[in-house]
Amino acid sequence: MRGSVARVHRDGDDLLAEIDVENVNQAGTVTASGRATVRLPAQGTDLAPAFPQTGEHRPGMYG
Repeated sequence: MRGSVARVHRDGDDLLAEIDVENVNQAGTVTASGRATVRLPAQGTDLAPAFPQTGEHRPGMYG
């Protein structure tokens, strides 16, 4: 997997980053690609409540 930030911009009070990602196999061929938009935390904010607390984790395919 590799990726790069394509754009960072504001949407109201939110700071957003658009990230281009792609999967490349051993031969160097791109086998999947896409774009993700993520909300960046404002300076001095605490994101802890947005993530599962201890005991709430539900193991998936990889643990």
